[in-house]
Amino acid sequence: MNLGDRVVISKNNHPLYRFTGTIVGRRGFRIVRDTMLLILINERQRSYLIPESMVNLVSDSTPDVENDLRFN
Repeated sequence: MNLGDRVVISKNNHPLYRFTGTIVGRRGFRIVRDTMLLILINERQRSYLIPESMVNLVSDSTPDVENDLRFN
């Protein structure tokens, strides 16, 4: 997961379960290989630190070159 990717919180015991947001930063490790992500939550317009293991990717931030109007 990279900056700008859209994610959804997928862990049912998290208080923001099923909320969507955008990754705006990375802040180190919670445990080994579980990065804390700074996520701007759309429904609350606030950013929260959430472990990477609790989120799933909704859409990638990389531009889709095939659908880009500049190349058509």
